[in-house]
Amino acid sequence: MRFEAAFAVFAVLLAQAGRAPAEQVYTDVTAEMGISVPGLGSGTAWSDLDGDGDLDLLVSTSTYPDHIHLYRNDGSVFTDVHASSGLTNEARNFAVGDYDGDGLDDIALISFGYVPHKLYRNLGGMQFEDRSDTAGIFGDYAWRCAFVDYDDDGLLDLHFCGSDNGLFRNLGDGTFEEVSASSGFETGGRSCAWLDYDNDGLEDCYVGRSGSGNLLYRNLGDGTFEEVGAAAGVADDGGTSGVCAGDYDGDGFFDLYSVNINSPSNRLFRNQGDGTFEDVTVTAGVGDVGDGRTATFLDIDQDGLVDIFSVNHVYPNRVYRNNGDGTFTDIAPALNITDPEDAFGTGFADYDGDGDIDAFLATHFGNRLLRCDGMENHWLVLQLTGTVSNRSAIGTSVRCSCAGDTVYARVDGGHGMGDYDSRALEFGLGSSGAPADIEIRWPSGIVESYSGVGPDVYLDIIEDQGLGTGHGQGPVRVPLSLRTFPNPASDLVTVSCSLGGDGGEAVASLLDLSGRLVLITAQTFEGGTVSLDLSVGDLQPGLYLLTVRAGGSAETGMVVIAR
Repeated sequence: MRFEAAFAVFAVLLAQAGRAPAEQVYTDVTAEMGISVPGLGSGTAWSDLDGDGDLDLLVSTSTYPDHIHLYRNDGSVFTDVHASSGLTNEARNFAVGDYDGDGLDDIALISFGYVPHKLYRNLGGMQFEDRSDTAGIFGDYAWRCAFVDYDDDGLLDLHFCGSDNGLFRNLGDGTFEEVSASSGFETGGRSCAWLDYDNDGLEDCYVGRSGSGNLLYRNLGDGTFEEVGAAAGVADDGGTSGVCAGDYDGDGFFDLYSVNINSPSNRLFRNQGDGTFEDVTVTAGVGDVGDGRTATFLDIDQDGLVDIFSVNHVYPNRVYRNNGDGTFTDIAPALNITDPEDAFGTGFADYDGDGDIDAFLATHFGNRLLRCDGMENHWLVLQLTGTVSNRSAIGTSVRCSCAGDTVYARVDGGHGMGDYDSRALEFGLGSSGAPADIEIRWPSGIVESYSGVGPDVYLDIIEDQGLGTGHGQGPVRVPLSLRTFPNPASDLVTVSCSLGGDGGEAVASLLDLSGRLVLITAQTFEGGTVSLDLSVGDLQPGLYLLTVRAGGSAETGMVVIAR
């Protein structure tokens, strides 16, 4: 059943003080941020595992004895808390999602060789309990794992991708049923990407294989799949190591990128919207040299066009910037992200809460945290939480329209060889600073629309509730309280903020009940109390949402304008 909903949005504006007017570049901050991961990197995942509002980091390596590193984000530094977490020390890569719906992200992992698959339940406080046996999870020797709700029942299922697939259906009581054979989903490969390629509301799966053709499993909606790779034109037999899905041409149909090794080139398959794909590799200019490991679709320069990040074995990394005409240009050297190469796992996320997209590369030539600096384009970040749909919102798709451009993105549960990005959807809005209109399509069928959003806002949106308590994932949060007077007001509202910390900038904004930004003001502070005056004489009488952000914290309140 489809529902249309349009709700008021609580938006929090992130302070932009201190951003240098420079060209975008990636800076290696691995040591500066307290991260030290020796050995051969294998997989990575970003997630707020302790529920404190910022992103923590999982990294795996193939080097004994320290296969797993669990880094808690403490703001100005990351702290490795793996030793006390209860996690095993065996992992190739991870998938993260809230399989039991308790609001905490759980961890699925696969290991090297014939070590059994694991499912860890998050107990809170960076403590995890092995529930593999009691949950009915079994199997070994896989290359990739992913969370997905393939049957649209609001519960996250698990996919272990190896020579043989392991598809585990979540029964909702803490246990899983293995359904690969009964669902027609048995044959696997080295990598996978879940997507709804035919826009029928069901999750399909593209599987990359080495030595034989890739597979595209079409979800039939009755618990079974039909393999249609050859018929769809995506059976690429190039020795695929990594696959990913994204809508690079903005037509609402998700395209596929296949990263190949020991092959003439990678492959970009454009979704034609009729169940088939066209190989546009040559005309798009994204073939590379056939030396690939893994790849990701993302808008890395936040210009409103979806780009491709591709990692090679011995050749430099590529950042294929979308030119908007069906072609791409490699800008990796300009971004200072050509190395380290040979990454088996990449993770993109805004770990410092400044609105741009940072990266972690788990590679055989160094495991690096790369901070994005100098970004000048505008942005919008959505953190989605399901209620009828799975709580992690995996499989949700969003359309974002701004200044005549339209971008589509979806919440991913793991792709490629060892890639797991932040589940927050990060949209680039370009240089115009215009607000955006968004449409959210949840796996449940619920559709929500928001108009006049942003720019430069974090939105937290809960399915079918319209709650939008925006929050930044900033590194430091200071105490913040506010008082407004007079309230109701006719011409002027004074916002008095009591602040801790060392000072910075306080930003106050008013939004109407459609989520449209109608007024914004900012003032520097040095701690203590600061007052911001809002001239509301030109606004229509009614109820408005007030948001104040300062020092990494945010408070909201209501303002009534009456005459």
